[in-house]
Amino acid sequence: MTEFKCPECGHTYEVEESQQAQEKQAEALKQQKEKAKAETLRLLAEQKEKLAKDNASKVEAEIQKQVKIKQAEVLKELEKETQAETKRLLSEQKEKLEKDRASKVAAEVNKQVKAKEAEVLQDLKKNMEQEAKEARNKVRDLEREKLKAAKAEWETEKDRLTTQVQALETGLSSQQNVELKGEAAEARLKAELETRFPEDRIEDIKKGAEGADLELHINFNEREIAMMLIERKSTKTFQKPWIPKLKKDLEKSKGEIGVIVTDVMPKDKEDSKLWQVSSNVYVVKADAAVDILDVLRRSVISNFMVKEALTVSEDEKVTSNVFKFLSSTGKEYLEEFSNNIFEKEVQLNQREGDHKKQMKKEWKNLEDQKEVLLKF
Repeated sequence: MTEFKCPECGHTYEVEESQQAQEKQAEALKQQKEKAKAETLRLLAEQKEKLAKDNASKVEAEIQKQVKIKQAEVLKELEKETQAETKRLLSEQKEKLEKDRASKVAAEVNKQVKAKEAEVLQDLKKNMEQEAKEARNKVRDLEREKLKAAKAEWETEKDRLTTQVQALETGLSSQQNVELKGEAAEARLKAELETRFPEDRIEDIKKGAEGADLELHINFNEREIAMMLIERKSTKTFQKPWIPKLKKDLEKSKGEIGVIVTDVMPKDKEDSKLWQVSSNVYVVKADAAVDILDVLRRSVISNFMVKEALTVSEDEKVTSNVFKFLSSTGKEYLEEFSNNIFEKEVQLNQREGDHKKQMKKEWKNLEDQKEVLLKF
């Protein structure tokens, strides 16, 4: 095998003796020529480019010169602006630092002021507490002295009052005791009547004035039709003069019925709760008083209704009916009235034991009040 070296590129090729080898060699030469041509064109282009670059370099140099001049001006201006901005930023920073420093100083000052205030307040509180303590001690001492003097005065006054009470107790008449007891009994009776007869008007007769103790003004159909005069007696014995006095008071007051409410019935009526002295005067025992007064009140209302019927007309028919009522229905009513009284008496006898217990309790209350009075 024969080798062929290209004089241009120095590449070594193998040359065959056959036609095929020649063709390949011709092709290779053709390629070498084309390559050489291309290389020549490249070199020409590079040369042209170099020339262009040389010209461009001069232009570039001028441009660079102008750019540097402009850049120097811009840099100078920028430096001025930068210096100004830096100065401004430094000023702001300085101002901020001063503000922060002032704020810290103010906070510290405020902290110290508050601490001082707390200290002053604490001292003031201690001083005030001490002064208050001293003042309380002074007041306590003063009050102790006052109490001591007042106690001595009170002891003296107590001894004086005790002496007076003992003298009063010794000289207190039985009549005065009766009056105190009677006033309490009268008040209880009035309260019971107000509860039982809320539609009626109950008035006290002033102490010292003529008359009994209470006036029961009976109302019927929103009309005041009659008055019942009540005398309350709380004594250990029944006094006969009470009856004529009540009759006299009843006549003066123009009452319909007079009633003596007593704790003790007359000796000949000890087993009774009700004693009809006359047509309009009654004596009732205290423990049955309200119930019997209720019956008497109803009889007053019935009598009023009869009188009303009689005065409505003088007609014979009306008069006949009234007499018929009195002889038949009226009689039955009176019998019923009597039976009611008897039934009430039986019931009240059953309640008498409870009443005695209540009376013992009342006496005990009076004794307790007496002891309290003596203590003063």
